[in-house]
Amino acid sequence: MKAPLAVTTSSKTRQSGEALREAEATASRLGVPFVAHVKGTPVETLLRRFECILQLRGDGVALLDAQGAARWTGGMADLRLHRLDKGIPQPDHLLLAGEVRAGDEVLDCTLGRGHDALVLEHVAARVVAVEKSLPLYAWTSEGLRRRGSSIECVHGDALEVLRRLPGRAFDVVFFDPMFSKRAHYEAGFALVRRHAEPAPLDEATLHEARRVARRWVVVKAAPQATDLRRLGLEVVPFKRNAELRFGRVST
Repeated sequence: MKAPLAVTTSSKTRQSGEALREAEATASRLGVPFVAHVKGTPVETLLRRFECILQLRGDGVALLDAQGAARWTGGMADLRLHRLDKGIPQPDHLLLAGEVRAGDEVLDCTLGRGHDALVLEHVAARVVAVEKSLPLYAWTSEGLRRRGSSIECVHGDALEVLRRLPGRAFDVVFFDPMFSKRAHYEAGFALVRRHAEPAPLDEATLHEARRVARRWVVVKAAPQATDLRRLGLEVVPFKRNAELRFGRVST
């Protein structure tokens, strides 16, 4: 049986003592093995032993599995942040749905690639983000660390994390469950889909989120999704042709 994850470096990365120490420190931080790169050996060889490889490169962090690879980037979050910085009058529906404001403490229960967490970080005073998948947690937390982000990444199951928190610990709690269908994909999303938690948001997790939130629990969904009303959430009335829908419930 394969181990879930290992850390290595790129064949193009200069194998200096500093680079190796950084890779070893990353593996230690994640609690997974570090496997030194052997010149002339393709990284695919490691995938005979590990489900995924986190590869530290000179140009960033890549996650590899048997079906492909993707380098972590800020993706569409960078465009959203640019619009916010420039005051471009195009609302960010995530921030509007949660009524996120300066000084807020926000819990993102589905870190994924960290794009929503980056937008939340732009406004909120503190963002904690939870990811159940070890490969995605490793990929995104290391990408965010290299970016200099202050997002506090947590590896764990959202329900278990919520149960350990005191009541009213965060102003807003967010969820972005994996959609069964999605019309448009950013680069790297196929890899995310392969490793993300596939289970939909359930009532037990929503109940705990309502206990932990001071104001809102916000859930992102695809336009055709029926889960929002099934869970008793109010659908936020954004434009009809929006690519995403948001549901929320007060606490």
